[in-house]
Amino acid sequence: MFTENSYRIIIVGTVGSGKNSLGNSLMGCQHFKTGISGSSATRKCEKGEAFNHGKNITVVDTIGYTSEVLKKCKLLRAFDKISPGPHAVLNVIPFSERFTSEFFSSIQQFVNLVGKEVYNYLVIVLTHEDQLEMENLTIDEFIKSSPTEFKELLNQCENRIFAINNRATDGAKHKKVKRLIKIIEKIKRKNACFETYDEFLF
Repeated sequence: MFTENSYRIIIVGTVGSGKNSLGNSLMGCQHFKTGISGSSATRKCEKGEAFNHGKNITVVDTIGYTSEVLKKCKLLRAFDKISPGPHAVLNVIPFSERFTSEFFSSIQQFVNLVGKEVYNYLVIVLTHEDQLEMENLTIDEFIKSSPTEFKELLNQCENRIFAINNRATDGAKHKKVKRLIKIIEKIKRKNACFETYDEFLF
């Protein structure tokens, strides 16, 4: 799986953000168990592999991050499952997310845990794009109305933001995933893979 045509991806985010569904969309199959909003369908870090869009795609889905999860360093196990490291880290945020101080604190704890270089590989993925459309909002308008902390987060990851509706038709998802893979491909060409987490694991 570690060829030029391989894409290794870690998905992080809060409980109920849509990480599992995004993983399934990327792989083009129902590999990860999905649950109802507000509940966690992922009890541990899980890896899936598939051939989709002409690419060998490896996805590691993680436990929804909370202060307790971060304290126990459980998220680091995701990096251990995807050696020598991911080409991209997708931070999933639902459109309905409330940008509380606790939310931004959790993201900062994650960055502190794995190292600031993770910003070079980070993509902000907004799920429930259909709700964005229902509000007649573009991504740019959404960003403009967001708090300063969110804008600073985007600035740190070179404004890589992407919106997707994981419940869309297969055709619509196919087009979306193709675009997301292009973003990951650019990161891979520029930065190779994120290997600096080794010092945190051993």
